[in-house]
Amino acid sequence: MRVLHPISQRERFVASGIYRYTRGGVPTQGDEHFSIYALPDDSWFVRVDYDWRLLDGTSQLIEALVDPLSSGGRFQRIVAQLQSSVGNARETFDFHADHVVVGIGDAAGVRRDIEVPLPAGYAVLLLKTALAGIAAARWPAAVGQTIKAFGGHRTETGTSLTFDAALNELPAENLKLGNETIQTRVVELTGEFPQTIWLDSLGVPVRRVLGETVVDLHNYARRPEQTA
Repeated sequence: MRVLHPISQRERFVASGIYRYTRGGVPTQGDEHFSIYALPDDSWFVRVDYDWRLLDGTSQLIEALVDPLSSGGRFQRIVAQLQSSVGNARETFDFHADHVVVGIGDAAGVRRDIEVPLPAGYAVLLLKTALAGIAAARWPAAVGQTIKAFGGHRTETGTSLTFDAALNELPAENLKLGNETIQTRVVELTGEFPQTIWLDSLGVPVRRVLGETVVDLHNYARRPEQTA
């Protein structure tokens, strides 16, 4: 797994694994490696290696800092380095109570900041499976309540994506994971990217379905003493 910054001595392992994607039952030529480490204040540092170089020559390395559950469990900051055949670019998202500051850096290193206003209590809902699962597990609103969600920035149009979304609970299900069967919490997200996510007791996605795309967790490791 490639990372932007190596793991520091003060980080404590929480979980890691690989998400395999299929579309219409056909395996894709890309996958998503992730790891989660806890910092001394119990915030989470999430690393994602979203590797699609075999498909189209692109990949993303992402780091996300998430508040401890005791402080609400909200995203603080996300850094994404986008890699393609034409070079590298970097995006940052700094989350505040009523807005997000989007930082865009191009291949030449030129950076510009865009402030995106949002109502208090908004959700962060990005397309990477590890981040989407964390967002669902720590959803900032009541079940069924529609809130505003931030879905990232579209460089090609120069606009940030915001939309209405809600989380609904579905009946819990038992899923096979490796050599064991675990009980999962099942949630359904509505909005721009309707999807269903199966979460383990830690809040890590075990399965995710978005239309014809199905994502399953492989090579999963977690600290046994960890709880949600």
